[in-house]
Amino acid sequence: MRHLRKFLVLALAIILSACGKNDLIFQIEFDAVDGLKGGDLLMHGENIIGNVEDIQYSDKGNFLIDVNLQEQFRPLATHSALFYISDSHGSESKVLELVESSGEDNSPILEDQIIKGSNKVSGVTQKLQNQFGGALQSFSDSIQNSWTDWQEQTLDQQIAHLEQELDRILVELEDLTTSARKKLETTVIPQINKQIEALKEKLDELDRERELDDIEKKLDEINELIEV
Repeated sequence: MRHLRKFLVLALAIILSACGKNDLIFQIEFDAVDGLKGGDLLMHGENIIGNVEDIQYSDKGNFLIDVNLQEQFRPLATHSALFYISDSHGSESKVLELVESSGEDNSPILEDQIIKGSNKVSGVTQKLQNQFGGALQSFSDSIQNSWTDWQEQTLDQQIAHLEQELDRILVELEDLTTSARKKLETTVIPQINKQIEALKEKLDELDRERELDDIEKKLDEINELIEV
């Protein structure tokens, strides 16, 4: 009996330690769970930020998912965030994904609150916009920095850098939404054109203007894909 009591105390301690005191516990409402089950992971990008505790069928005819969000990731849990059910890479199980969104309501989700889940299309679309938005900003910053530091970099470095960034845009362009393509056209393409014109002036002086042929072809390809 004493050994059993020790075992129960130890088991309880393990359970309590696995569930942080300041973790956020709340519920997400879905019309269907698509194979999601208790114990599946809550993900943000490549990070595991929590798990599904339980799934209940409600009186309203939908599903309530009990979610445990780890303490260090609580700032992600706002009312503008999107939660959707997705496939788990490398296995047949499902995951619950959190995607940040730029909605107006950034107030925090409260303990035991019930929020509405999003469908997969909305979640994946927002995820792609977030990913490409970061790429746009990174690209814009890198172009601006190279413009600012023009005197400190060689022409060969400028050409190589610009070509690498164009390759990156071409890879990500296929998954862009219409609004993201418009943003690319109005915010990034003008900077690229400015950079190319500056490079042309320098290369013309050295009789090396043909070195921009590949870059201009890639820019033409980007413009064609934007218009599709």
